Amino acid sequence: MFSAHGPAGHPTDYSWNVYEYDFASKAVRRVIEDNAIANAGQDTSPTYTADGRIVFSSDRAAGNPNSPVDNIVDEDDGVNCVKITTNERPSLLHVMTGEGEEITQLTYGNNHDIHPFTMNDGRVVFVRWSRSYDLAKQCGSGFQKSFAETAGYADMFAKSTTDGLSKPEPWGDTASCQFAFETALGAVIATNHYTILRITADGSSMEQLYDTVSVGGSDEAFIAISKIKQAENGKLVAILQHQYNQFLGGNPVELQSPSGSHDARVFGHLAPESMVDGEVDLYPNQISLKGWYSAMDTYRDGSQRALVSWSKCTTLDSRDISSFCREGSDVNKVDNRYGLWVLDNKEMLPIVRSKPDTVFTDVAIAQASGNRDFPYEPFNANYVDNLDSSQIICDDPSVATPTPTPVPTWTPAPTVSPTPVVTPTPVVTPPPVVVTPVPTPVVTGTPVPTVAPTPAPTATP
Repeated sequence: MFSAHGPAGHPTDYSWNVYEYDFASKAVRRVIEDNAIANAGQDTSPTYTADGRIVFSSDRAAGNPNSPVDNIVDEDDGVNCVKITTNERPSLLHVMTGEGEEITQLTYGNNHDIHPFTMNDGRVVFVRWSRSYDLAKQCGSGFQKSFAETAGYADMFAKSTTDGLSKPEPWGDTASCQFAFETALGAVIATNHYTILRITADGSSMEQLYDTVSVGGSDEAFIAISKIKQAENGKLVAILQHQYNQFLGGNPVELQSPSGSHDARVFGHLAPESMVDGEVDLYPNQISLKGWYSAMDTYRDGSQRALVSWSKCTTLDSRDISSFCREGSDVNKVDNRYGLWVLDNKEMLPIVRSKPDTVFTDVAIAQASGNRDFPYEPFNANYVDNLDSSQIICDDPSVATPTPTPVPTWTPAPTVSPTPVVTPTPVVTPPPVVVTPVPTPVVTGTPVPTVAPTPAPTATP
């Protein structure tokens, strides 16, 4: 099960759609058969549920007739408060049958619910990405060269001296103001928030597994968590990756107990431990002697192994002779090439030879799940959803920020099958501040259509 986007101008596959690959017949099938319904939203990150349905992230806002929710949020007063909103449509969890019917919305709000994955107990773990905003009066006016207009990694990011998963030094006012933007009340700086949640496949209950990670005010603001899955031992694994790393990879990590956060590490509330020998250097313009990892899946055969897409760090000299990177190697001469490897107790065994201009964005192992259950108590078993995760910025401290409305209690309904609603094909608008300059990765091994990476929203600092 994967998502893919047809080529520009394709008559039937002109949005992100969900596809199923049959290992026996080697056939690819688009799950939603009707062209209009299939292309009514951007559908990504599909996962099978225990009963054969499919949970996926989408901006189609299909709704749920069995549990209607009004996405109505408090507005600003236009004087003391300004509501900060984003240009992109929120991508939220939906569920459908294995035949692409009865499309029903599971989550709501102005956040993005991404990277769903079905756990051993049948519930679905996912990442909620949201933003909050703070006034930055120290920036004044006319404070920035627009980050969105800055071209090239050398201009956008200086070479970081932060090693591995260590937390970087905080920015000063000059650096922070480079990433601010203007509002009616003045300069505003965004903070990204990442929350790992677990929901039942029918959307009836939700838990927060780890404390929310809030990143802003340092180079950590551009790091995100992706490829989240459950390992054979029941723990969650994922990849931590900088959104603007030109080598298109990050560090595979295993998340430890929610009570064991690491304050000195990036995403410390998730208690991340590197799964590889050493730690990957995450930042742009940075030599990583351990290479970079772009995708991962875990075996379910008792071996505790993982299948990974890995690129060694090598450089090419003027005669095109390759050598391993060393401290002080010229980052402009790095020749990273991804192949498939078995990660076995931190030892690497080659499976598919690496080649230039190729990156594997997702890998999957055709084995039935035999994972243990999640071994830890959730951080918050009584999580209350928030329908409006955006924030109203107030210049007057006496003006209270409106209280979010909780999700109404879910009530089971008899066999009512919602009819999918066809909405106009959306125009996907990138976030207002950041434009991702990385090239589109090429994925090999799938007949049709061309598989591209899941379009997680670009983090805005």
